[in-house]
Amino acid sequence: MLQRGHTEQADLFYGVLRDRETGGESMMTLAQWFEEKGIEKGIQQGRQEVSQEFAQRLLSKGMSREDVAEMANLPLAEIDKVINLI
Repeated sequence: MLQRGHTEQADLFYGVLRDRETGGESMMTLAQWFEEKGIEKGIQQGRQEVSQEFAQRLLSKGMSREDVAEMANLPLAEIDKVINLI
């Protein structure tokens, strides 16, 4: 079954996988894994947005794009995108 990737009893197979325990902890389901990855991506995106907003404020105060890039921890290409939004 694992070699060919097909089973007539898919529900049973996935049920066994779902219920199987490894090291005392239940295996993470695909839904849980996707949710975790989605949360991580959302957090990363939120941090990026905060950095961009910070860069925008610094640029509006007249700070050089190089200094803004260093302060906001963003690449110059990202600073250029922020400049185009102002």
